[in-house]
Amino acid sequence: MKAATAELLGSSPPGESHHEGDAYAVVHVVVQEMHKSIVETQVLDHMEIQATAPGALAPANVSVLLLEPLRHAARPGTLARRRRLARRAPHVRVSLGPYVGRLGVGRNASLLARLVRRLGRGHPVVLHCRSEEAVLWALAIRSHMRGGAVVADMRGIWPEEFLHARGYDSVEAAAADEGAMQGYRYALSRMREALEGSDAILAVSEALVSWVDEHIPQRPPATVVPCCVSSVDGDAGARDRVRAELGLTGKTVLCYVGSAERYQHLEDGFARFCSIAVALHGPDRMHVLCLTPAVDRVSGILVGAGVPTTALTVMQVPQSRVGGYLLAADAGFLLRDGSPVNRVSVPVKLGEYLAAGVPVVTSSLLEWTRDLLEGSSGSIAIDWFGIPDDARVRQVEHVLALLTHDHAALRAEALSLARRRFTWRAHVDGVRETYRAALRAHSIVSAAPLAQSR
Repeated sequence: MKAATAELLGSSPPGESHHEGDAYAVVHVVVQEMHKSIVETQVLDHMEIQATAPGALAPANVSVLLLEPLRHAARPGTLARRRRLARRAPHVRVSLGPYVGRLGVGRNASLLARLVRRLGRGHPVVLHCRSEEAVLWALAIRSHMRGGAVVADMRGIWPEEFLHARGYDSVEAAAADEGAMQGYRYALSRMREALEGSDAILAVSEALVSWVDEHIPQRPPATVVPCCVSSVDGDAGARDRVRAELGLTGKTVLCYVGSAERYQHLEDGFARFCSIAVALHGPDRMHVLCLTPAVDRVSGILVGAGVPTTALTVMQVPQSRVGGYLLAADAGFLLRDGSPVNRVSVPVKLGEYLAAGVPVVTSSLLEWTRDLLEGSSGSIAIDWFGIPDDARVRQVEHVLALLTHDHAALRAEALSLARRRFTWRAHVDGVRETYRAALRAHSIVSAAPLAQSR
C-alpha cells in the first residue's frame, strides 16, 4: 500500500526547501490533460523554472497535481507517463490525484485536499490552475483547507473555443443555432464562476484580459504571461547541419508547426502563401517544411493549393525535437483570421519559432501582436485575409525580399525577442508576484510590490 501511494504521489525532489515566515508552496493543478504533449512545455517546464530560479519571492516547494479518473490513474501507461514527466522536471514533485467521477467534484475534493496539504508541506498553498475545469476543482479543494489561494491560468477564451469547435467563428454567427448558444452560455457561466472565485489571473495577452473585462467585470487582478519556452537556441552550426540533413541548403524555407484544425486557416493562409511563393521563385529556391501530427491532412492541403511535392517536407516529430528542426526554417507562419479566438490567443508555436531564431509572419488582424511582439523586426505582420490575389502576391514578394536581404538581422531580432518576452525565466518575477497577490487577498503573506500586475 505504501509503495502504491508513493507511486501516485511521486518522490520528493532533491534539495526541496522549507522556509518559514511568508513562505508558500505552489501546486499546479491539471485535469485530464497529463497525456497531452503541451503539458510538458507549458506546465512541467514552467514549474521547473519556478522551482529553481533564485529570488526573494521564490516558492518553498513546487508540485504538479495531475487529476485523473481512478479507472485511469493506476494503469501502467499512466504511471509510466507520470514518471516521464517527473524526470523532465526533477525539482518538481509530480503527483497523480485519482478521483471517482460519479461522486462529483465536491465529494472528491475533501480527499484531494489532504493530498494538497501533503504537497504543501505545511506552507500556504497557491493552486495554479490550467483551465477553468481545474479552477473549479481547486475552489472545491480549497473549501476543505485552511487558507490557500487560487490562480486561474487562461490560455484562451473557453466559451468562444466551444463555439469554434461547433463550426462558428463568433457569437453572431452562432445566433441561429440554439444548441450552440446554450453550450456557449453554459461555458460562459462556468468561466464566470471560475474567474470570480479566483484570487488572480494569468492570461496570455492583453487582448484576452480585455475580453474578460467585457464579459466578467468583477474579475480578479490579471498578469500577462504568454505561452513560453525554456530556452533559446540560435546555433548557426546546428542550423547548417539540419538544413543539410533535410536537403534544404541554399533554399528559402517556409515553415508551419501545428495541427490542421479549422482555426489555423491553412487553406487560405499558409498554403495559399506558399503556393504563390513557389510559383514566383520555383521549387529549386523555395521549400515548405511542416511539423505536424496531421501529416496526411496537411500534405493534402498544401498539394491541393498547388505546392509541388518536390518543394514539400511534411513530418511528425517528437516534441523534444521540434526546436532542432525549426532551426532549418527561414520564416514561421501564423496566418490566422481575426475571429475572437484568434485575436486573443497566443500559440505555443510563436515562442518556439522565435526561440529557434525564426522570424514569424503573422496576420495584422491578430490583436496580441501589438503588445507582445513590440513592433520587433523578429516578426512581420501582413494584411492577408479579405484582400484580392494581386495584393497577396505583393505581400508575398515583400516578405520574401525581407527574408533574402535582412536574413541575419531578422534572425538576431527573433532570438532577442524570444529572450525578452517568450521564455519562462523572463516571467519568473511576474508570476511570483501574482502568486503572492493571490495569497495576500486572504491576508496570508505580507505586502510586496506588484510591478507586473494590473
